[in-house]
Order: sequence, then C-alpha cells, then structure tokens
Amino acid sequence: MRLCKVSEPYYSYSLQQECNSYKMFPQREQFLLRHLVQDDITVTVGEQNLDNCDAVWIDNPLCLTQRVFELEKPVIFDAIDWYEEMLVKEGKVHLLREYRKRVELLRNCRHLGLVAQSPLVLQYWLDVEKVEPIVSKVIPNGYDDVLFTPQIFVDNDFPTLVFAGKMGRWYSNLSYFIHYATKNDVRLILCGDGELKNYFESISNENVTFRGFVPIEMLPTVYAKADICIFPVDDCSPIAVSEYMACGRPVLNLGMRLQWLVRDGIEGYCIDAPNQIPKKVEEMLTKKLEMGKNARKRIESFSWKNCAKMFEGLTKELIR
Repeated sequence: MRLCKVSEPYYSYSLQQECNSYKMFPQREQFLLRHLVQDDITVTVGEQNLDNCDAVWIDNPLCLTQRVFELEKPVIFDAIDWYEEMLVKEGKVHLLREYRKRVELLRNCRHLGLVAQSPLVLQYWLDVEKVEPIVSKVIPNGYDDVLFTPQIFVDNDFPTLVFAGKMGRWYSNLSYFIHYATKNDVRLILCGDGELKNYFESISNENVTFRGFVPIEMLPTVYAKADICIFPVDDCSPIAVSEYMACGRPVLNLGMRLQWLVRDGIEGYCIDAPNQIPKKVEEMLTKKLEMGKNARKRIESFSWKNCAKMFEGLTKELIR
C-alpha cells in the first residue's frame, strides 16, 4: 500500500519559521508515519509522488490543492486541529479565504476517508462542514508506549503542577495557571518554548520554573515530579495529555472539549473558567493516586503503535 503525504507551505511551515515551539509540527503525523513504515506501508512526501500512490494523506484542508483534487485518488483527511480558530489565534487571518476554498474541495471529494481526533471533531466535520466520507474513524493522539510508562508519585514539599507544550498564542491561557502558582504555595514546572515565553517569565515568581525545550525522552522524568499535569487549551486530544495519562498523572484542563477523554472526577477535570483552578487542584491532590491509575487505564490502548494500526485499517477500507 502506497500513501503520498501532501503538505502545505502556508500554515504549518510559517509557524515553524516564526516560532521554535512549532519546529516539529505536526508531531502527530511524524509518530504515525514511524509506525506505518514499520508495518510495511510505503509513504512518500510531496506532490511529485502523486502519480505513484494508492491514496493521498493530508492533515489540513490547505493541503488539498486543485491538482490533488483533480486526480480523483482516495484522500485521507486527518483532522488534527480546530483550523480556523488556530489561524485567527496565531495571526494567520489572511489564510482564511483560501482555507474556505479548500474546505469546499474537501466536500466534493468522491473517495474521502475522515480521521478525527475525537468524537467532537468527527461530529463537526460531518454536521457543520458537511463532508461525506466513505469511511470515518476517531483516532486520538497517542503516546510512545516505550517511553511513557506509569511513574511513581514523589513526596514534594509543595503541590507541584507540570505543563509540557508550546508557548505560542494558542497557549496564552497558561497565564492563569502561572497567576495561581505565584499567589499560592504551589510549584509550577513549565516545559517548552515559544513567542510568549518571555511574557510568561515576566509574570512569574520563584514558584514557577521554566525548563525550556525538553527532549521527549526526558519528559517522563519531569512528569514524575508532578502531582497534577495541566493543559491550558480548549483542545480535544493534545499529545501532551496522552503522555501525562500514560505516566499515570491526573489532568486538569482549561477547556471542555477534552471531556470525552478526561472525565470529571475520574481522570481529572475539565474546567471552563480559571477561577475554578484552586478548588479543583485542592480536590485532585486528595485523589491523585486513584485519578492517576484511572488516567493510565483510560489511555492505555491509544499508543502510537495502536493508533497507526487503526489508521492503516481505515486506509485499507478506503482503497479496497
């Protein structure tokens, strides 16, 4: 089976150039690709390889060029973002018109396979954008099951929260967790970089530690220091959250789209307002062992290896 991965120069590339925190963007496709190749699937990259593939793989409607559309080959659309929100938040408003044109092409694809990161994303593309896939499947972001294994809780002198991710504009709500840590006897460890890092440092005090970019193989040792892992974005399947849960850490998420995965009072909490942070942290600290075990159990089947197998299954169904 031969897949051709088609990328686009407007969105992800511009983010990579302007912000170091996006230098591996999009990470999901890199992890999936690694395991697809291990399963003897040939994946080539770039439109120059379109003539010799069985299906085209895109992760953004902007990837769907007129040439790709006119070839009428099966298209696998892996919906990895809330694209329009991201374009606005990251200052790419000038791309919105072109984005809408490409979505229209997507609606008219005759052989479309839709991969969604959550049931909410799947519902959006079916009900709001009115795409008509032949096959569709929810495949969330996964985790490396060799690196991310259950970590024993350590005895911290103070309650410790950990965040790993980017510090671009999409993550601006991280400031609410920083404010909480600076006003309370709480420690906050932040891993990552980006254009807002200097601002975040300017509103922090000694309770907040900035680790900068942390190689993926070192992240489990950082997560081991956490009583609670946090995420400040209203997203539905962040890679960092999958890794937190694989390490057996409860999750506090600022945003409600993650509720399908992080269930209230079971694996952690999703909150819709920053003033709920103190109460939820206090409650989670008393239940961190139970919530941590639940989190690991909840995410266990979503390793990148298993996600790639689900992706492969959808691809075979589409092109058979």
